[in-house]
Amino acid sequence: MIWFILLTKCYNFMDYASWHFYHSHAFPDSKFLIINNDSSIKLPCENDDIQIDLHGFPNQHQLYGDIINGKYGRMFNDGDYLVFIDDDEFLYYHDPNDKEKDVKFKDIIDIGFKKYDVLAIPHINMSSKKFYHNRNFNKGLPLEYLYRRHDEATTVKCIVKYDSCKHYDFNTKSDDIIGHVPFINGKKNAAVFTGWRDVETGNPMFLGFDIGGRSFAHIDYSSNVRLYHYHIKSEIDWEHKIARGSCASIIPWYDYDISKNIFFGEYETLDESMSHEYKRITRMSSKMEE
Repeated sequence: MIWFILLTKCYNFMDYASWHFYHSHAFPDSKFLIINNDSSIKLPCENDDIQIDLHGFPNQHQLYGDIINGKYGRMFNDGDYLVFIDDDEFLYYHDPNDKEKDVKFKDIIDIGFKKYDVLAIPHINMSSKKFYHNRNFNKGLPLEYLYRRHDEATTVKCIVKYDSCKHYDFNTKSDDIIGHVPFINGKKNAAVFTGWRDVETGNPMFLGFDIGGRSFAHIDYSSNVRLYHYHIKSEIDWEHKIARGSCASIIPWYDYDISKNIFFGEYETLDESMSHEYKRITRMSSKMEE
């Protein structure tokens, strides 16, 4: 079972709906744990989603540890895959040998978990080429935003294979980095997730490299597994972000002037991969409903 664990303070229904639609259809064997942190819209609870309402500052790093260690009840089974992700992030997996069928994501990640406790995926930061004051809130991400920054490395999000006998800690400092890659039983054993299927043999392949104690890594733009992060959307979105505050830090590290932030600008490389994948999933879903 794949669990998508989302902490959100959502203000745009279409962003959430598009995010949920994509992941539920791209990864059919999946469930959702939604932590609703004072969203300004009503979040639908679909199928067997689990939703937790959390008010005030969520203390993200402590929260993730509490969830996985069972403070909110035992929700996961041993061997489940836990994907910690935001609603402006899309987990991309495309199997070039299987263009119009359900992809077997589990075959790839199982190889990585034979050696590592955590598989990490660096962000691919996306935006529009021209920065807009506003955007069309009636459309969900990511189809409108096709340009990425040419980062060599960036922060990661992680996939954990759950083991009820282990203790997970997102709060411990390592190399001055707290965050997305947990310590498990006091150790951090994580690798960047670069996976694909061999075009000739069809066999799942995995190439991982240790990230040590840190929570960032080099990006492989050619991997069949990627994480597309629509961090910079518009000036109005940034104002929402400032108003709602950080989930991880009471005092935000970013500047109120968006143009002064390190995530601003340099969106010059056309990358339609996520847009094509989203359209493919939509097409597949339409065929299933006919």
